[in-house]
Amino acid sequence: MVRTVAFTLVPAALLALGCCRAIPWKKRALWSGVIIAAWVMVGGGWMLRNQIVSAAGDLTYMDKALAGEPMNSLYWLALDQRLPLLAAPRRAAPADIMARALSNLNFYARQPLYNAWPAGAARASGISLAASAPAALLLLIGLLRGLFQKRRLLDFYVFIYLAVLIFYPHQDTRFLIPVMPFLILYAVEALEPGARFFFRGEGRTRAAGRIAGLVLSAVLILIFSYRDFRHCSGIHYDTPVIVRGPYFRVTTPHLGAYHSAVLLDWVRKNSSPTDRVLFHSYAACAVMTEKQCAGIPLVDPARLIKFLDDAGITLVVVDDEAKYGPAYTSAFTPRFLVPAIEAFPDRFQSLMTLDNSSARVWRVVRN
Repeated sequence: MVRTVAFTLVPAALLALGCCRAIPWKKRALWSGVIIAAWVMVGGGWMLRNQIVSAAGDLTYMDKALAGEPMNSLYWLALDQRLPLLAAPRRAAPADIMARALSNLNFYARQPLYNAWPAGAARASGISLAASAPAALLLLIGLLRGLFQKRRLLDFYVFIYLAVLIFYPHQDTRFLIPVMPFLILYAVEALEPGARFFFRGEGRTRAAGRIAGLVLSAVLILIFSYRDFRHCSGIHYDTPVIVRGPYFRVTTPHLGAYHSAVLLDWVRKNSSPTDRVLFHSYAACAVMTEKQCAGIPLVDPARLIKFLDDAGITLVVVDDEAKYGPAYTSAFTPRFLVPAIEAFPDRFQSLMTLDNSSARVWRVVRN
């Protein structure tokens, strides 16, 4: 998240400098000019360069922000994996941007309840939002107090960062890491007026605020740790591993990933140096097989078969990871690769199949 933090700090610094009345306006104007010039020359120049000379198929930040792809679309996962034959996304309409913002707000507001009660949070968005409302209200009060009263650099930084987060076409709780300490701070600061009402005297107010902050932090830590502790309690670290030397050990989180590792290792031992392999994750494929690899293109069966011929793919690894854990890129196998094999069975010859598994290695047949 370093790039996002750096990008949002510059306009935040400008706003904080403009609101700092203790500094003469001439100095503020001078330093604002220096910051703007540096930002335009370095950041703006780099973005312009990327927009002009970006590699074919790569999307710049501006392209992603204006893309009309929905949240949680397979397109974003495919883009990160640099899958072949991936078409450019359509441009987003204003309605698409608003739908993205509402989806992000709903996603991030549900996180506290989701960590404590995943099933309930997944079923009832209304209940999730209602349960998150008190915490969100505290954060909003603290942030607004900071923006209109204290006007610190961190206040403007958090505001701009959250605005970027809301309109960004990706959702992930890790995006909250750069602002999470400040969000807790805002929640504590929002409790100050209440502490001032119940406790007379500045010293007692500060003590009450600190105690409330400790209690609030402890509650948040427990809520966000509960799911992780429960998850760790169900993990058994006796999963089989593939060892290929003292510095190359492949561990697998579940049986489906183990099947994939076994097949990829089999390809390494039982294929020729000229073979090219198709697998849902080309990076893992290249490391494990030591062959040239490609990801699964998100196309119909006929176009996928044409891609196999054009790219010179000779081996296809069909995994069953989606049955045992989070799908991610392995979702491309049942959705795009398996239908192509079923539609053109004469183009594939089975080479190796694991017992009690649908995972196997196919050779591409060419006339």
